[in-house]
Amino acid sequence: MRRLAAALALGLVIPAGARPAVLERVEVVEDGGPLVRLHVSEPVTPVAHALPAEGNLPARIYLDLPVTALLPAAAPRRGVGPLLRVRLGRFDAGTVRVVLDLATAMPFTVETGTRTVNVRLGPEPAKAERPTPPPPGSPADAAPGPPAPPPVATPPSPPPPVAVLPPPPAEMAKAPEPSDVQAERKALDAEGRSGSAGDRGQGPSSLEALGSATGAASSSSRDCPASRNPA
Repeated sequence: MRRLAAALALGLVIPAGARPAVLERVEVVEDGGPLVRLHVSEPVTPVAHALPAEGNLPARIYLDLPVTALLPAAAPRRGVGPLLRVRLGRFDAGTVRVVLDLATAMPFTVETGTRTVNVRLGPEPAKAERPTPPPPGSPADAAPGPPAPPPVATPPSPPPPVAVLPPPPAEMAKAPEPSDVQAERKALDAEGRSGSAGDRGQGPSSLEALGSATGAASSSSRDCPASRNPA
């Protein structure tokens, strides 16, 4: 009721069935770029437009707040960065206009809440992309299968086989000698045995002769006069 009385006192024309809002104050903050926050008593639907620089007027953005009254406490504000200032006024009997003077034209976004209207200058902040859900009936929607078995330890591979060499072959048996070679070998063996027997038969005669010769020499030496000493 008090807000309705204030709106009537300010000369606000209220459409039938509409609940008036009041612009209570304006706030300018730095939030990654200039941000203008309008505090209102009721939700409003602003209408925003951008105008290029012309003549002595800079580039600007203006918002019209329909069915809204303007309190004296909602005074103009000094800007920050590329925002030069914020100006307030009444566009008509039922609309409040908020003007943002800019050093240069720039993009902006408007966000409305229950009791606030935010004007953010600069490009819209990037939003994290949500993963696209798989289409129905895809393998991702199927019931999960049984858990995978635990990994089995693989035994170490055996060492490479060692080549075992076969034993050397037994010495080959000598081939039998021909018959004529065998006969010649037997004849040579027989001659050798006969020669050895002859040598054994002559041995004692030679020794005896040697002994007789030695005895004769001794006798001769005893009988020789030269061997005696002179008297």
